[in-house]
Amino acid sequence: MMAAGYQAGRSLRTIADELGVHHRTVAARLEELGIPRRPTTRKMKADDVVEASLRYDAGDSLATVVAAFHVDAATIRRELGRARTAIRPRRGWAQELPVAQHP
Repeated sequence: MMAAGYQAGRSLRTIADELGVHHRTVAARLEELGIPRRPTTRKMKADDVVEASLRYDAGDSLATVVAAFHVDAATIRRELGRARTAIRPRRGWAQELPVAQHP
């Protein structure tokens, strides 16, 4: 099921979620079976990343940018990070996290 699903185009995460295991566990098992990994492709084109960065810098929220590009929020955050766009703290969140005190 796992190998056939992956070879049919299902993602490691989807398979892992169904099996209740981590996606790296699925990847390791597929490797043991000699099934090559598909190459990863970026979800956004370079021009889209530039536009997303400009929109975010102009004041659009992450949610607005996500909706505009029809990708997952994690993808937008990752791509903005790669573009060296600083992510604003969410409204109501502390500007600085307290330093953990170790006994």
